[in-house]
Amino acid sequence: MSVETVNKPSLSFPRQWIFKKPDSFRSLYRNGRRLRGEIITIFFRPAGDDCFQVGFSTRKKLAHAVGRNRARRLMRETVRIHQHEIRKDIQCLFLWHGPVKGIGFSAAEGEIMKLLQRGGLLK
Repeated sequence: MSVETVNKPSLSFPRQWIFKKPDSFRSLYRNGRRLRGEIITIFFRPAGDDCFQVGFSTRKKLAHAVGRNRARRLMRETVRIHQHEIRKDIQCLFLWHGPVKGIGFSAAEGEIMKLLQRGGLLK
């Protein structure tokens, strides 16, 4: 085991960070603040004593199932990679509302990071 692997922070994405219940989504839609970008909107609010929680959603009319799954996967991967830069005292909901076709990981990552910075959600 080398020194480099010991000092690297873990990039695992624990299941308890993800919320999937419809009530959690509705609550964030109604009571959260919104940051809207070209293809992604972030709803967020303080989490209080709860741990960091995040949700990922797409609109049904956006694309077929493969496209919606790809959009959620791109958002989830961006949050996983940048999890150590995001504040842990918030609940976030990432909603993909733009086109999926032709959007790569770098474009999705750039938009999410720009929105998180604009909202003061980065450490």
